[in-house]
Amino acid sequence: MTRHCASSQTRAVAVSVGQQFLNKSAVVQFLRPKDPLPKDIPLESSDFSAEKGQVFVHNNGPQSDHYRTVLVGLPEKPVAADLADATQAVVAKLKSIKQPSADVILPSLDELQVQDAAHVISLISCLSDYKFDQFLSKGRDLKIENLHLVAGSDMGTDQVQGVQGSVSKGTILGNAVNWCRDLGNARSDISTPSYYQKQAEELCNLHSSLSMKVLQQDDLLAEGMHLLNEVGKGADDKPRLVIMEYKGSTGDLPPPLALVGKGITFDTGGLNLKPTGGIETMYMDMNGAATVLGAMKAIAELQLPCHVVAALALAENAIGPNALKPEAVVTSMKGLTVEISNTDAEGRLVLADAMTYVQRNYKPHTLLDFATLTGAMIISLGEHFCGYFCNSDELAQQIDKAATATDDKSWRMPLHANYLADIKGSVADLRNRQPQAGQPPGAACTAAAFLEEFVEDGVRWAHFDLAGSSVASAARGYRPKGATGYGVQLVAQYAQDTLCDSKAA
Repeated sequence: MTRHCASSQTRAVAVSVGQQFLNKSAVVQFLRPKDPLPKDIPLESSDFSAEKGQVFVHNNGPQSDHYRTVLVGLPEKPVAADLADATQAVVAKLKSIKQPSADVILPSLDELQVQDAAHVISLISCLSDYKFDQFLSKGRDLKIENLHLVAGSDMGTDQVQGVQGSVSKGTILGNAVNWCRDLGNARSDISTPSYYQKQAEELCNLHSSLSMKVLQQDDLLAEGMHLLNEVGKGADDKPRLVIMEYKGSTGDLPPPLALVGKGITFDTGGLNLKPTGGIETMYMDMNGAATVLGAMKAIAELQLPCHVVAALALAENAIGPNALKPEAVVTSMKGLTVEISNTDAEGRLVLADAMTYVQRNYKPHTLLDFATLTGAMIISLGEHFCGYFCNSDELAQQIDKAATATDDKSWRMPLHANYLADIKGSVADLRNRQPQAGQPPGAACTAAAFLEEFVEDGVRWAHFDLAGSSVASAARGYRPKGATGYGVQLVAQYAQDTLCDSKAA
């Protein structure tokens, strides 16, 4: 029996907005240290001082408007990150007291517009409620079913509508990130190239603004995409390239933004086999493709007026009689030849052909690629930041702006000709990595230098190495253990900031 563990219609928190209370069971109120306590909570019975992160539950009794009051502390001058942390604390408390629904009083803060506060609460509520537990037969996490945001009675109709728009955006983004997490957490007995093709098809069927086509193995060979084919040809589920196109406006379309995702659905390392301790989490080696799928879902549901093309380079790096062999020489779609120094440096190979195909057929002005590419990036930046490489200072500034706005933390890494010299081939144009054993020095930088060779003239390009940022070894706040969904918000924010107000979108 086939088990489907992910769906673009992932179950999520329902967040509503109004100016009346709806839930008899509980009410949530955010308070700063100088704010007065609610009148129905006697001061002498409360040790709540509204310190940052403090959560206090008062049982009011069945005769009160709400059976429970949940108070959560904020700093005196809170910013969005403080409200995000407080929202995560509220969701954790509601789950611990088995309270699946509550009214939430929208805070009135000088530092945050009420629409911004509503966006943060709705987004972080969705992200905080996530747990990958669908295969547990017992002990599943309580899910938050409904949060009703209560707007002030002094707010006009336009303000309430603005809050509703912010809530809609927050829940759309939260659901897209959680879907990306589901895709990343899916195990490789489920998540094959065929499976991800089906996920893309289901998403496109939901939105008339999305279309797709698939290049199967024979098509790859016809196009000269030998790098992608060689990586995946040893598996039973053959390699393919899934192309999705989003048209958010009618009429003449400008050159698109291109998104390319590495979709290695399981990475054994190939004949350069990964050892025990390094192979177990390789079902997540498709997190780049998951990021691209999640971003396309967010962009389509936000109905952004822009033009975006996405490519999912899907393959399983398997062992078998047809598997790619070390020291083989393979010709890329671009025509550059590549000496395979190590079959475990396969991600850059599938990205290279996918990037060439997208650039030749869709002529993008900007290309962003996402890949769990190198362990070196984990060593460099850990799990907190995503290292990215970029050939345009202007694009880097736009990425940093989007990263700051979404808390998808990023850090620009160096591109330099010296790194390209390290991977020049001896019998081919390029090597896919340095030939020495173990983790070669500067491996993240040489991987980026390899990919830059496949960027066409005039195309702005950034490469995101997700190896650390897309997988968390432990839960941290509203980021769960396992797949984090990194990059979905960043791409959506970048598209909104950069494309939607520009004729070059």
